[in-house]
Amino acid sequence: MGYKVNYNPDHPGTNCVEASRFAMALLMPKDLIEKWMKENKGSTDDEEYIKKMAEAFMVDISKMSVRLHSLGFMARYIKKEK
Repeated sequence: MGYKVNYNPDHPGTNCVEASRFAMALLMPKDLIEKWMKENKGSTDDEEYIKKMAEAFMVDISKMSVRLHSLGFMARYIKKEK
């Protein structure tokens, strides 16, 4: 995966951000997302498509949309359902 988390005691907030990015990369690797998208045709503009993807990766829809956005697969975030 090639991901490194740098601990910085002078800026503890950045540690949380890096840990969160690491967790997203671990739970939702880019290659597996791409594979899922090839096997399950749809659009990242379709909330139901993102919901199915989130279920497949066992994460909530907001986390999946953040990961897809960070990878450049979608332009907007989907907020978590309450």
